[in-house]
Amino acid sequence: MQSIGDFLNSIFEGTKQRVKNPLFGSFILSWIILNWEFILVFFTQDLSTLNKIEYLNAYCKSNFIGDLFLTPLIISLVYLILSDWVFMVLKYLSIFGRLKRKKQNFNFLTNELEPEHKYLEKKT
Repeated sequence: MQSIGDFLNSIFEGTKQRVKNPLFGSFILSWIILNWEFILVFFTQDLSTLNKIEYLNAYCKSNFIGDLFLTPLIISLVYLILSDWVFMVLKYLSIFGRLKRKKQNFNFLTNELEPEHKYLEKKT
């Protein structure tokens, strides 16, 4: 039998792995952005418990497919696809800039050493 500490540690590790998943993390972030009113009503102390339950039930029934699941999923998928493309373009630009800088350095060094090379050729 596991102790409570082992049980809580396994729950914490499982949650940690899920949050590190880019799809899950972006889904949670987009869900929070889209459903900020839901979270605000849930955590505020202004309404009675019954009023909160009624509001949250009405909110869930009217927005279940759209705002509670489908829209955050679409946003997170688009984010993941676009972020990969953006990172590929940035990597390409970085490599291109590095190669251009190396070529400029090479041209500078060859232009600087060319007169010395000609001088040595004449001397021999």
